[in-house]
Amino acid sequence: PYGRGRDLTKWYSSFNGTYLVCTRMALDISDYPAVEQHLRQFHAQLQNRYEVRRGDYAWWVIRQVAQTEIFEHPKIVYPDLCSRPTFALNEDGMFPNNTVFSIPSGSLSLLAFLNSRLAWFWITRTCPANRGGAYRLFNQYMDRLPVHRSIPEDKKLTSLGTQMVELARRGQAMRAGH
Repeated sequence: PYGRGRDLTKWYSSFNGTYLVCTRMALDISDYPAVEQHLRQFHAQLQNRYEVRRGDYAWWVIRQVAQTEIFEHPKIVYPDLCSRPTFALNEDGMFPNNTVFSIPSGSLSLLAFLNSRLAWFWITRTCPANRGGAYRLFNQYMDRLPVHRSIPEDKKLTSLGTQMVELARRGQAMRAGH
């Protein structure tokens, strides 16, 4: 599953119908003939990438990401640019593009805090505004967000986060016609 910032929804974000073919250096592409055939239609573009021309990677290898295991576990995701709190739990193994940031935690209390007015107050006063009132939530700012050590285990916030995630899941299922 592939994720873009514009596809994220508040509280819970799940599969948007697009995939990323994650071809790693250790992978033998010939072991996956359907993937190789699909990628062949993009051979010229893939071959023309700087890191391939330089000889760092085979034409079918994507740039290596150091820690992909974070994407395979529950995580909190948020867009790099937003005009309102849009922090969401993701549990489907989504690989985000460069417009999505991930926090390696499935803490529903932390999620509730991040979507709170208090956190948003801090964000609007710390993160730079862009595009008519949207804020850039880059790591250099978000890493400084003050989170009290009790928040990730707070029972009331966990209860609120659980309720909101469940409502968001139901809403997504209803919109999808399930």
